[in-house]
Amino acid sequence: ERVINARLEDARYYFQKDLETPLEKMNEKLKEIVFQEKLGTLYDKVERIKKISERLCEDLKLPESFTQKVLEAASICKADIASKVVYEFPELQGVMGRIYALREGINEEIATAIEDHYSEEPQTVIGSILGIADRIDTIVGNFAIGNVPTSSKDPYGLKNKADAIFRIIRKNEWDISLEELLTFASSLVGYRLSEELETFFAGRFYQFLVNELGISFDVARAVNHLWKRPLRGILSAEALQEISEKPEFQDLFVGFERVHNITKNHDSVRFDGALFEKEEEKKLMNKFYEVKEKVLKALERLNYREALQYLIELKPYIDEYFDNVFVMVKRDDLRVNRLGFLKNIDELFMMVGDMTYLVKRSQV
Repeated sequence: ERVINARLEDARYYFQKDLETPLEKMNEKLKEIVFQEKLGTLYDKVERIKKISERLCEDLKLPESFTQKVLEAASICKADIASKVVYEFPELQGVMGRIYALREGINEEIATAIEDHYSEEPQTVIGSILGIADRIDTIVGNFAIGNVPTSSKDPYGLKNKADAIFRIIRKNEWDISLEELLTFASSLVGYRLSEELETFFAGRFYQFLVNELGISFDVARAVNHLWKRPLRGILSAEALQEISEKPEFQDLFVGFERVHNITKNHDSVRFDGALFEKEEEKKLMNKFYEVKEKVLKALERLNYREALQYLIELKPYIDEYFDNVFVMVKRDDLRVNRLGFLKNIDELFMMVGDMTYLVKRSQV
């Protein structure tokens, strides 16, 4: 009891002392606290969080008035680290920031976000934006100075931070480009978005789909290249998982497989319909343009289930094409033209997923 009372008396003393210092002044003290060697002070980190948060607000097309609230919250989101209470009780980081902000009469939405952005599942929009910005800055910064996690070591918890980013994006249904955010954050620390960092996020996205959303391993692999726009990757995975248990899955799978296998080593999508000789070529081209328009509109609405149904419509036309058209003819212009045309169909399928990874459901 004596030990506990002494600690509580310490807490009361530090709390009262902290109330004499506004958060703005605490924020200035962050200039004296090193965040990480080669990455500057905590004040520098806060400045980067503000810039990433502002960029995120732009991507989400949030109104200027709301963006200002986000930036105000970002500017003081780490201020309580310089407080006496948090120095003695580090686990209260964020909690004290909220309490001090409310004591100062700062807007409750902003005050709540100070604590909320530390959560792995923030409950507020401002807290979610700050949570993504903070984690992206930490991950990018560590990669920039060579602190790359391995399968056995992750001292800075970068894997958990990446998982939290995907979780926040899914919860808020934000259709944002994570790749562009990472590129922007990298520029703030003089780093260039590397293949190593992209591989890290692709790997974490796969683990997120399998471990947190229960997506089967083959479907997760099929959509893994969509990690750059996580919400789209998640929606595509859910749609593919659903259709993989239905009879029409075979039509989708076979249609893609026939087109993809023959074009996988062909890069160009250029073709000239005037060079088509067979009626089946023209029929598939017309159907492709019809389906493509519908698929793109469905994807714009983030309706991946509908997009898959439209892609299935191509199957009989693809079958007719391959039954009657020989693609790999000796005549160069015809062969390249046919491969270019089929590559367009392949890329349309790839917008939903790389179905070469899907396991054939023979029981369907």
